[in-house]
Amino acid sequence: MDNKGFITGIQKKDGWSAGRQMTSGNKSQIVSLQADFLQKPGIYTAQFTITPLEPVPPPPVIGFFAPIRAEATVFWAVEGNTVTRKLSVTNGASISGPGQAVRIVIADVTVGGVPSAQLGQPYFCAVTLVPGLRPTDGIPPLLNNDNATFLPAPSSAPFNVPQNVGVKSLLVTVGTPSGAPLPEQQIQVYQYSAGGNLLALYDPRAYEFYPLMPGCVSILVQNNSLTEVVVCSVTWGIDG
Repeated sequence: MDNKGFITGIQKKDGWSAGRQMTSGNKSQIVSLQADFLQKPGIYTAQFTITPLEPVPPPPVIGFFAPIRAEATVFWAVEGNTVTRKLSVTNGASISGPGQAVRIVIADVTVGGVPSAQLGQPYFCAVTLVPGLRPTDGIPPLLNNDNATFLPAPSSAPFNVPQNVGVKSLLVTVGTPSGAPLPEQQIQVYQYSAGGNLLALYDPRAYEFYPLMPGCVSILVQNNSLTEVVVCSVTWGIDG
C-alpha cells in the first residue's frame, strides 16, 4: 500500500486518535492509526467520523459531487495472528474487537462515473480508539455494497459476499420506483456456497438483517414479477 499521506495515530493516556483532510477520488490519502495494548490486552472500540468541508449541491444539479464513501480496514492482532474487519465509515460508526494490538486504515472509495457527478470534494475523516465494548443497539457495523440495482421484470442480480472481512449477516432492501407494495414471494433472496449449493432462501421484505449461512460466498436477489421493476440494495453486517 502506498504510505504517502499517512497520519499516524496519536497515543494518549487512555486512548488513541488519528484524522486528516481527504479528497474524494484520491486513493493515496489515508488515515492510519496503530496502537499496542501489550500491557493491557482486551476489548477495544474504534469510532469514526466523516465530515464534508464544502457545501454539496443535491442532485440533479449539474456538476454535483459523487457521494463521499470511505472504508476502514481494522486489523486486530493477538500473539502474531491477525483478524481483519472492514466497515463503511459514517458518523457514529463503531466496531469492537479483542487484541494485543490494532492497526486501522481508512481509505477513500468514492465512485465516480455517475453522469455529471464529480470527484475532488474535500472532507475530514477521523477515528478514535478507547478500551471497552461498543453499545449493543441491534445494528452491526455496516459495509455498504455499490449503488442500488434495478431489476427488470422478471430478472435477478448476483452479489458476491466480501471475504475475510467478518461478514456475518446481510440486509437486502427492496422497493418499486412507483411506490407500489411488493406482494408475497415477488422478491426472494438465495444464498449459495462455492459449489453452487443452496444454503438459504427467504423473503427480504421484513427489512431485517438475516444471518449469513456458513460457507456462503454469493447471494442472488430474484424479481419474480412479470410486470414490476424492483430496486434493491445490499448492506453487509460485520462482526464487531
